Amino acid sequence: MAEMLLRRTRADQVARHLPSVMQRFPTPQAMARARLATVERVLRPFGLVWRARNLRASAEMIVRDHHGLVPTDHDALLNLPGVGAYVAAAVVSVTDNRDVVLVDTNTVRVAKRVAGLQLRGDVRRRADVRRAIETLIGGAAPASDWWGVIDLASAICRPTAPRCEDCPIASLCEQGLATGTAAWPRGR
Repeated sequence: MAEMLLRRTRADQVARHLPSVMQRFPTPQAMARARLATVERVLRPFGLVWRARNLRASAEMIVRDHHGLVPTDHDALLNLPGVGAYVAAAVVSVTDNRDVVLVDTNTVRVAKRVAGLQLRGDVRRRADVRRAIETLIGGAAPASDWWGVIDLASAICRPTAPRCEDCPIASLCEQGLATGTAAWPRGR
């Protein structure tokens, strides 16, 4: 639920409203039984009400096809409405502690800057971007490592006004070196 709600919504907004959503829909069965209008009303604080339809349809599939248990198989997750590569990878990483590569807006931003890639638009499916992301941690890794990259993106490597001078990986970053804001020389 949280991973699907985090799509195109700030983490602080999800954290603020998720407890009330989980109280209203504590199980896939509870969401599957709810009317779509009710799910939309409960999810309204997140914006993008279109997610209600996908969440409810996913809950119905989970109840019908998976005995009410959220699947932990990557391919089964991808078959749920509204679940893409990032959500599926994040879920299997957390539920089964599997090493994965998480490709999202945050990991893309850090990887592009570290690799010095000057790309615009949605580039998450590009092979060169995925390779740059894999180099951040050395390939597949547990969720906790990826959450570290996501936290770095949120606190320091922000979309605008990045704080390169405070970045613990500035010595590895082509962007910081190119702009003269790297905190210490490359290679240290």
